[in-house]
Parts: sequence; C-alpha cells; structure tokens
Amino acid sequence: MEAPRLAVQPNLRHWQIEEFLRQTGKADNTQSTYWGQLVRFAVWCPKSWLDVTPSGIGKYRRELKLKGLQAISVNHALNTLRSFYQWLRRSHGDSMGSALQ
Repeated sequence: MEAPRLAVQPNLRHWQIEEFLRQTGKADNTQSTYWGQLVRFAVWCPKSWLDVTPSGIGKYRRELKLKGLQAISVNHALNTLRSFYQWLRRSHGDSMGSALQ
C-alpha cells in the first residue's frame, strides 16, 4: 500500500486523503483503492477540495465513462468521493461546500 504513495508528491490534498484513510480504519486493500481513486480525481481536478462543484463531479463522471470504465467502477469512484466529502464536512463543519449533494 505504501509504494503508490511514494510516487505522488505530497501536498495538502494528499495529506487530507491520508487523514481520511487513517480515520476510516478500513482494510489495507480498501484504503489502497480509495487512495488511488481520490488521487486520480485530485490529478484530474487540481482545484482545492472546497472549490469542487457538483458540475465538476458530473464532468468527472462523464470522463470516467469516456475512458471505458464500467458503471460499477464509476459508481465506486463516486461513492469514494462521497465518503471523502462526508468526512471533510464532519471535519470542517459548515464551511464545506457540497460537491456531491
């Protein structure tokens, strides 16, 4: 699980992903999958997590479909984002936007 993390330059967004994964207590394989999905989104959308809009999430969904991901994979990626944003809202209170409402 640590090897993919070494390949990505750390920044605040990656630290937030790490903290999310640490607090979820999920199995290593699940954390690795979540990490990959969240970093893939972060690379695709370099905005701050707080600046992501529902429209941006919709564009990302379309991008995943255009890349040929099956519906179950697209839904899993979006569910991971939803879980992450729920954690961000709990962590940051009402100052959070609502990208996945």
